[in-house]
Amino acid sequence: MKVAVRFAVLAVLALLMATAASAQLAKGFRGRVLDKNGKPMADIKVVIEDAGNPLNHYELKTSAEGSFMQAGVPYSDKGYKITIYPPDLPPATKQEMGRLMDMIEVNFDIRKDYVMKQSEIKANPAADAKQMYDLNDYEGAVTKANEAIASKDIDKDSLKAAKLIKATSLQKLDRPDEAIAAYEDYNTNYPGDVTVLGILYNLYDKKGDKAKAEAFKKEYVAKGGQVTGASYNEGVNAFNAGNMAKAAEFFEKALVENPSDLDAVRQLATCFGATGQYDKAIPLCEKYLKERPSAPDKETVEQILQYCKDQLHPKKK
Repeated sequence: MKVAVRFAVLAVLALLMATAASAQLAKGFRGRVLDKNGKPMADIKVVIEDAGNPLNHYELKTSAEGSFMQAGVPYSDKGYKITIYPPDLPPATKQEMGRLMDMIEVNFDIRKDYVMKQSEIKANPAADAKQMYDLNDYEGAVTKANEAIASKDIDKDSLKAAKLIKATSLQKLDRPDEAIAAYEDYNTNYPGDVTVLGILYNLYDKKGDKAKAEAFKKEYVAKGGQVTGASYNEGVNAFNAGNMAKAAEFFEKALVENPSDLDAVRQLATCFGATGQYDKAIPLCEKYLKERPSAPDKETVEQILQYCKDQLHPKKK
């Protein structure tokens, strides 16, 4: 708890004692945060804020058991918003009315709170695949992406997203032949994506198919991609395996070897963003956007930049 917040609570309690309950207190809020496997999530930021009075604002972290508790909050006729900030996922908020001298239990379960309603899935067939991917359930993401791709009612944008989610998930699962087939299908339908061309080049190079690797390398370079050294490639391999910390080490090494390697700048920014090092990710995103203003992935990098800024300086509601 911040010192200012602790002082505010103590001040309220002192005032109550002096004036014989001239104001009312709600007992507070407590709860747990569980991950996608039902296990407690430690050190997760929790923000509790009065929906009617921004001065009543509390920030805390979950314990090793995934628990949090804030007692002695002022009563609010508009209720309180309880928000968690899990890594690699957007914030989740629940709103509760505090009751006088009653501890309200507010639990968060990633398995439930980050699964979209059926009505939302029907409105966007690729949404469930994206949800599975964001929860690192790559098997589930492939299954849902296939369902979306097979749907007769899918719109063009959702179909494109589903095909890319399928390819990326197969790559995360270390199923290179299936990943290559999925990326090639994507490239056939949406040709010229420099990132996908680079991935196909790396996958074929790793497989040992030099002819295919050279063909995609040539196209990748023609679209503005940069072919870098071994450190960058090792970083890509670690990134694709989901080891962001290790990937960051290789991308930092790649930048020592070649400070002008903007692809390494972009990848390192992504790694820092994924591991919660938002203060390090922000200047890298800004550098990439400044030096490559017409990059095909400009919108994606802008989204990463904004996400990191929001996480570093969350807006009060």
